[in-house]
Amino acid sequence: MKLLDIQSTPILVDPLDGKYYRLREDAKIDVITNEGTYHVCLGAGWITDLRSGSSFIDHFIPKWDGPTSKYSAIVAFHDTCWSGWVPRLISDEILAQGCAFTHKCSERTGNLVKLAVDHFGTYYDLDDRMPKPYTFNRYYELVELSAK
Repeated sequence: MKLLDIQSTPILVDPLDGKYYRLREDAKIDVITNEGTYHVCLGAGWITDLRSGSSFIDHFIPKWDGPTSKYSAIVAFHDTCWSGWVPRLISDEILAQGCAFTHKCSERTGNLVKLAVDHFGTYYDLDDRMPKPYTFNRYYELVELSAK
């Protein structure tokens, strides 16, 4: 799979506490690959920590890059995928390619990020209960794939 483009509406968040943020208004993210497009709709109220994976990867890539950044869109996309909507291996590959695509890191560093996320992150299957503060995030998430 090859990432071709990332398009999104602004992803506007408000601080919830020192670590978490709540989406202020609905946002849409399209992740376009050579195999199809992932369409993600996030509803106001969705919660994020503005990064994908554990704090271990903060040494390699930034957490967030502002509300209109393609990089921020790929971080929000990956967070949504890990709610169980997209298989772990696919979402991690898109994150790695997205980091390089947005010039936040090299392809090599993107692959290190993918490895770190896979080893230190927590992926949830759709039948798993999400932990606080993400407990109700799935109610705010819609993910669709349109094939080419």
